Amino acid sequence: MIRHVLRERFDVLHVHGMTPGISDLPVLIARMKRKPVVLSYHYDATTNSWVEYLLRSFYSGVARCIIQRASVVTVLSKTYAESSPILSHFLDKVVLIPGGVDTAKFGNSKQPYSDGTKNRTPLRILYVGKIIHYKGVEHLIRAMEEICRNVPESVLIMSGKAGPETYRRKITREIASSPARDAIYWDDEWVDQEKLLEYYQDCDVFVLPSVSRREAFGLVLLEAMSAGKPVVASSLPGPCDIVEDGVNGFLVPPGNSASLAKAIIKILSDQSLRIRMGNESRRIAKQYDWDIVAEEYVEVIRAAARGIGAVRNAKLLRLLEQERMRQLSQTGKSMLEVEG
Repeated sequence: MIRHVLRERFDVLHVHGMTPGISDLPVLIARMKRKPVVLSYHYDATTNSWVEYLLRSFYSGVARCIIQRASVVTVLSKTYAESSPILSHFLDKVVLIPGGVDTAKFGNSKQPYSDGTKNRTPLRILYVGKIIHYKGVEHLIRAMEEICRNVPESVLIMSGKAGPETYRRKITREIASSPARDAIYWDDEWVDQEKLLEYYQDCDVFVLPSVSRREAFGLVLLEAMSAGKPVVASSLPGPCDIVEDGVNGFLVPPGNSASLAKAIIKILSDQSLRIRMGNESRRIAKQYDWDIVAEEYVEVIRAAARGIGAVRNAKLLRLLEQERMRQLSQTGKSMLEVEG
């Protein structure tokens, strides 16, 4: 990639980060060539050991240097940027462009109970994503004992491959030792799109129990919401910008199995609540459709190419962002009036 940045002619460099050696060097080269840079900042570096802490401390200085040299910095979440130990110092450059979702593809799934049935079993709790430490799936597994005690017809389906072998063994032990182990199913393979859509269609509630800022957005939440599902997520910067607590789901403290269980039980125990929250999820997800998000990236890149300057550029783009939110608000009001 560095070779391409050195050799190729371009008007704007769009780079994703921050990844040492991949995000930083191309930005420095582009600035040496006097070309504008759009930096999409995905998440802060997180640590699990003293070695990682020292490395992160060193790279934080590098990251600040790179951000200073970027023309515009796009972020997935306003809350995440404001609470970031790095980005919070550069908010004048930050522009919010959230993750996007193909609402047409995921929105084609059939709503549960649409065939007129009042009840169905089992009630399916779904997790989709990599099985790795910052996803916090062990807390969801531990919550299943209380969930099954209150909603005996519930099952947990986890779809995703495990990360390090040590963590795989940990999750395997968690399942084996759980009193609810017979109600926990782990599909430890990458699934194709058809199977993924089937999982979303068949579930009754989607859960993202992440425990770290590494979960900077939560795209799977949008996929489940597009399918019309209520969601439960950890109250982390990022997910809390997608989930409206009490509207299309619930936000719970990270790493708290009891709170997870309580929120999931409340949704599974009330069919009318599931339907209402699912409808709200569809409404919210439409604001993140890829057609809208892609156009925002086009505006960012065009503005950067015009060389307006970092601060003025960011202010211009924030005005565009505010106009978008105003239009979405008006669209939402129109939808409510039609439905009413």
